[in-house]
Amino acid sequence: MTSSSSYIYELKESDKRGEIEKFLKDLPKNTADYAKSLFPIASWIGRYNLTWFIGDLIAGLTIGVVVIPQGMGYAKTATLPPEYGLYSSFVGVALYFLFSTSKDITIGPTSVMSLLIAQSLASITGGDKNFPYTNPQLASSLAFLSGMVALVIGLFRLGIVTNIISAPVIAGFTTGSAVTIATGQVPSLLGIKGIDTTQACYLVIINIFSHLSKIKKDAIMGLVSLFVLYVIKFSTAYLSKRLPKWERIFFFIGIFRIGIVVIIDTLISYLINKNVSAGNLSAQSPISVLGKVPTGFDHLGPPILDKTLLSYVGQYIPSVTLILILEHIAIAKSFGRINDYTSIYLRLFNVKRSGVRTPLAGIFTGALVLLALYVLSPAFTYIPSASLKYVWDFAVFAVGLIVTIFTTVEVGIYSSTSLALAVLFIRLARPRFYAIGRVPTGEGESQKYAYVPMRKAFAHAAHPPDGVLVFRFEEGLTHPNASFIDDKVVEYIKEHTRRMAKRAEKFGDRPWNDAGSRNDETYFQENSKLPPLKAVVFDMTSVSMIDSTGMNSLIDIKKALNKHAARRVEFHFANIATSSIQQTLIESGFGTIETNAEESRPGDLESSGVEDKAEDNSVIQLKKRFFHLSLEEAISAATNGEW
Repeated sequence: MTSSSSYIYELKESDKRGEIEKFLKDLPKNTADYAKSLFPIASWIGRYNLTWFIGDLIAGLTIGVVVIPQGMGYAKTATLPPEYGLYSSFVGVALYFLFSTSKDITIGPTSVMSLLIAQSLASITGGDKNFPYTNPQLASSLAFLSGMVALVIGLFRLGIVTNIISAPVIAGFTTGSAVTIATGQVPSLLGIKGIDTTQACYLVIINIFSHLSKIKKDAIMGLVSLFVLYVIKFSTAYLSKRLPKWERIFFFIGIFRIGIVVIIDTLISYLINKNVSAGNLSAQSPISVLGKVPTGFDHLGPPILDKTLLSYVGQYIPSVTLILILEHIAIAKSFGRINDYTSIYLRLFNVKRSGVRTPLAGIFTGALVLLALYVLSPAFTYIPSASLKYVWDFAVFAVGLIVTIFTTVEVGIYSSTSLALAVLFIRLARPRFYAIGRVPTGEGESQKYAYVPMRKAFAHAAHPPDGVLVFRFEEGLTHPNASFIDDKVVEYIKEHTRRMAKRAEKFGDRPWNDAGSRNDETYFQENSKLPPLKAVVFDMTSVSMIDSTGMNSLIDIKKALNKHAARRVEFHFANIATSSIQQTLIESGFGTIETNAEESRPGDLESSGVEDKAEDNSVIQLKKRFFHLSLEEAISAATNGEW
């Protein structure tokens, strides 16, 4: 039975010259569109209004209050002077609004990146105080080079690489990273010095317990402040529900809790040390303090990029770039869809709920950081070190400890990404494919059928008529999986249909792999009860690509089954995804059973079925006789309408 729909795709002769001319004609417009896409601000800045301005101002200042202490805390975690955290907090937000595609993200130093930088610097210097480069020089060069890699990824639209990172991996990474970071803050929170917080979590924990005798007065301020933070956090959340009219006020009190506690701690520290000279503050203060923070951008300048320094930092660029992408793209995309940006980072949560309207809010955050650098830097001197360490959520520490107790951030990232790649390759190399049956979905005249995999979940599904088998592929047919699919399809069909090929009369003339043996005819007795093979139907819905190896496998399947059935088997194809797949099938002789091209390979045929301009519709129809627009149509053709 032939298909009633002769044309799945209307094949046309390729006009290379016309395509080139069109490309050149559209090049100026496409170039302009690409340049415009680099600056999304151009699409909305013309509509900026007072309402947006007020929302952005409030959100920007709110985030600035959080960014200032966090930035300095992240810098200390990265074993850098605190002013570098402020530099990073300013530059990112001051420029991101030009390129931003999300109003809810604040660019700046992050917890995981800070820890990774600390680990990288410790590995590079090896603790050598006479190392030829300082930590800020190494970190600046590493940041610049990883930024250039990220720039190339962005310009060439290679963000697709983040698709290999699954949501569970991201969630595990986020929790594990928070645990690792939180663990590293405990020594400073308790005032314990001499512990390498860049080590694995379990080593840090062991060292903390072995140094409990060295706890200082910092622990009192740190733990009390941490307690106050949680009291404010939970009380404002509770009061927001009980008093919804004041929800906005309680929200901002909760947001400003870090700034409030830092200010109070700094005031207490100042009162304790007001009689101590600034030069001797670190030595004579009973509590650990931040120390002098230079005013303005004293250390601003180009990074050092000589060959010697590059040899030190080069091996760390991939891991830093991966973290950069993971934190600012993959996590934002995944958790943003799931939680509407309510639980990625404290900053994203604050931005979203503070009423941000556009990416321009970053300008106001940057302005507040800039003001802090030039006006408030003298006051930063008295900030207790513990005050910059309790901004972490220690609930996360308790929940995720088991996950990361034997891992570090860098190893965790490489492991999770490698696992994702391995799973991706396994799915590609060992794709699922199903034999298809059907189940009724209606009654009477309205009865229809759903075509489902023949497995336990659909044990009641009806099989196709005898001699007809239907298969559905879940992936394209390419080099990694072609041999696997070939073997599985042929094996399944041989198990469910009768072998019609004649056996050699003499035992010695039989192939070594011929089923059965001299004294065992059980296989052939059972096999004779099966129906002979008549037709095979392939559902190509999920097949978006067939390369030459995949097509050769289809040809090998045809040859093997023709030999098994001792006749030319009909091969029907439904839901062909693209015209290129259709043409490749035609070239390989799958469009019609009348052709003798089944022994050929892709590219061997002189005719593609499209270059003869005089070719009429009847010839094209013949070449597409076994191509069908739907699976139901293909099965009807294969069974002559009997199913």
